[in-house]
Amino acid sequence: MTAISSVVGVTGHIHFNESGTEEFRFAVNKILIELEKNFPTNPPSLACGLAAGADLEVASIALSRHWPLIAVLPGPRIEVEFDYVDEQTKALFSELLSSASEIIVAAPSGITSPEKYCMVGAKIIELSEHLIAIWDGDISAPKLGGTAWVVDKFLKTKTQSHYGFHPIIVTR
Repeated sequence: MTAISSVVGVTGHIHFNESGTEEFRFAVNKILIELEKNFPTNPPSLACGLAAGADLEVASIALSRHWPLIAVLPGPRIEVEFDYVDEQTKALFSELLSSASEIIVAAPSGITSPEKYCMVGAKIIELSEHLIAIWDGDISAPKLGGTAWVVDKFLKTKTQSHYGFHPIIVTR
């Protein structure tokens, strides 16, 4: 009999004041540990778009805890790599992508923003029973394909009690 696991999605801002801080890593680890308690024999998988900022940070933390990573990309790798302007971020993206247990290309080549990010968010929502959201908490005017849009769609579609929403409120 195969052990049951769960998929946890992540969405978050690219720029936020708490990025890289000990408090941020503690908050993420606290959520991951809580989720691990529900699946002690088989850690959850993390579904992540590997966008700069929160996505990359949470994916790094989850991999350090031996979570399988499902990379959900907004296009073929070669196109996605062009989105990273700084070499350090591009190197982290490549490292995390090479550690992924599964890679899903959510949008075909040639799709433009924000449509491709909507496709990434929709795929993460489809895969996930839980969502970790790192954002300012405002969903009053969600930008198409952005963090608030993903949060809003998750909360509207994943209404049963076994789904979980885990916000980390940050400042920009």
